[in-house]
Amino acid sequence: MLKRNNLKLSAGERQQVQSYAAMALVSAFVGYVVVVNLDAGRSVFDPLGPYHVWLIVAATLGGVLGLHFVRSHLGHSGPRGWLRLARAIAQGTLYAGLFGGTLALPLYGTMFGPFTLLVTLAAWPAVGLMWVLIYLIAHLHRAEYQRERDSIFAWTPSAPATTRRGSSG
Repeated sequence: MLKRNNLKLSAGERQQVQSYAAMALVSAFVGYVVVVNLDAGRSVFDPLGPYHVWLIVAATLGGVLGLHFVRSHLGHSGPRGWLRLARAIAQGTLYAGLFGGTLALPLYGTMFGPFTLLVTLAAWPAVGLMWVLIYLIAHLHRAEYQRERDSIFAWTPSAPATTRRGSSG
């Protein structure tokens, strides 16, 4: 059994896990919004069938995979870091739509998944803002993770060795 003490994550690694968890939650919500909007006459309070649940799971996996595949663009400093963040948002959104759409409905979902995701984010500005903020948070968390990883290999000067000269013995 996995005990809490056996799983020792550093602060940067915990932040990475938090970024993925936040993206999973937002992606699941986006998937739910898509399910409610694509079914004509569907109410928010109608029960979900197995296929609807699968669509939400596919959207969740798509969002997390999209974030995972662009993680190398996150966490960089300076103006180029912000440009790489913008690229990561665009690329990660495309990947999320591709992966989620393909899982939900192979072939057709691959074509319409990115389009559906973009239309949903544009039609619901609050959801689009949450999507962008998750990438911003992931960017900041990745920067902290990179600083933590770089500190492992940082060179620190050692103290000069002290010698005892002239001691009688």
